[in-house]
Amino acid sequence: MTDRAEAALTDGEVKRIAGALKSAVRLSGISHRRIEREMGLCPGYLSRIFACRVELRIRHVLGVCRIIDLPVDSFFHAVLPRRQDAPNDAKRVEQSLRELHPAPYATCLQGIVAGPDPAPEALGPSEKAARLLRRLRQVLVDIEHNGV
Repeated sequence: MTDRAEAALTDGEVKRIAGALKSAVRLSGISHRRIEREMGLCPGYLSRIFACRVELRIRHVLGVCRIIDLPVDSFFHAVLPRRQDAPNDAKRVEQSLRELHPAPYATCLQGIVAGPDPAPEALGPSEKAARLLRRLRQVLVDIEHNGV
């Protein structure tokens, strides 16, 4: 296997990301139709993305996360959590990237705490994102444990 092939996402990883994106949309309560309209996609295109019948692109993930008000870094952290045993080179690259390309906003993960979810109408944008992330993580755990 070549270095390039090893670096590419596997079909399983793409399916996991597409499935998590589908779950995030469902948990957000925003319709596929609205997302498709706001992203300029034809009707039914989002379903084809989620079913992996069309190629999942980064613009799809970014657009959906923006529309459902979920920070994309939080989405990827929930779906592809950092390995605890990451090599030192990877940690060094990650730190350098943070310094070279700082996030234009505070990350949502800093404010996530466990506990019961407050009433939706009492939530601000960051609290809504934190709530959505908690629910998304639970769905991912359920899928991994139960194959659902």
